[in-house]
Amino acid sequence: MLKILKDTTKNLIFKNTFLFLIYRIIFEPKKLYVEVKTYLTLKKIKDLNKTELGDLTQKKLLHLLNYAVINVPFYKKLFQKSESLSLEKFPIIDKETIISNYSEFFSTKYRKNNLIKRNTGGSTGEPFIFFSDQYAGNYDNAHHWYTYSLMGHSIFRNIISCGGFSLNETQLQKNIFWKKLNKLSVFGAYQFSALYISDENIKFYVEKILSVKPSILRGYPSFWDRIAKFILKNNIKIDFEVNGINLTAEMCTNEQRENIELAFSSRVYFEYGNSEMSVFMYTDDESYIYKSSPIYGYAEVIDDHGNSLDTGQIGKIVVTGFNNLAMPLIRYDTGDLGVMSEKHHGYIKLSQLKGRSQDIIYT
Repeated sequence: MLKILKDTTKNLIFKNTFLFLIYRIIFEPKKLYVEVKTYLTLKKIKDLNKTELGDLTQKKLLHLLNYAVINVPFYKKLFQKSESLSLEKFPIIDKETIISNYSEFFSTKYRKNNLIKRNTGGSTGEPFIFFSDQYAGNYDNAHHWYTYSLMGHSIFRNIISCGGFSLNETQLQKNIFWKKLNKLSVFGAYQFSALYISDENIKFYVEKILSVKPSILRGYPSFWDRIAKFILKNNIKIDFEVNGINLTAEMCTNEQRENIELAFSSRVYFEYGNSEMSVFMYTDDESYIYKSSPIYGYAEVIDDHGNSLDTGQIGKIVVTGFNNLAMPLIRYDTGDLGVMSEKHHGYIKLSQLKGRSQDIIYT
């Protein structure tokens, strides 16, 4: 009964920033604490050198490995109690490995009915269902707020994002192609649907942007490139400051990036992560080199035989997430390819992301 009351109350007040903050303080104090603490930790370690960041990542990795072999059946059966642990001894896993051994990936420290059910987008096949503890999403949120802070964002201004969600016919008939969220949502005060944009209605998207005057634009490169081309073609003036454009979820060409930066007179900041919440990487300058978060996960770039690659080489991105102790994923093959730029233990930088490794049929 209390849960129903909480959910109903949350939905009613979600669109009011002040009331939503009060709700979180009362009903979600630990989740809010995790977000704030993680955000402050990221600010604190920002100026550490690469060796210190690598050491921090290594320390968190060893803690996770010890936790997994004690509490997660899949990993527990692979190691003897007295055996010393190193990441190389752990097998590389993928979605098929997890599905084939599903129940063995759950930590015995958690009850399944207390976990959050999540799924991947299914862009390379069927969506993959997994579970997380109550706080994994809050660690993720903190990383988004941190990247926004690097762009100079203030919570008093708006963020506009885009996504692939449906809207009802009533909204569409009124030329409303977005939903209102909350300034305390990492997806912004407004979220545009990318499903409906066309040459006929794009002007309504642009008019909404001009009225909201966002500080941050977030989402798919293809969506924001289309908006940018319309703005440039029609010589539309952006009479407010856009602090940054946070692009994620798709590959972005140099032409798309240049269009977007020119239209909004602002820099693009790339982000790389996955639904499984095992890696978080971002760019923060004009080199567009991806930096990994040392407190989010441990990242590797390997060849087809599992060997670690050196600078300048392209390989598979394999990750170990630190923040989902309910269903830890160790050496998880993301299916993505990247070019190694630097590495210091699990703190790495990528000069490029190359998208998914997959088979394609041309007709």
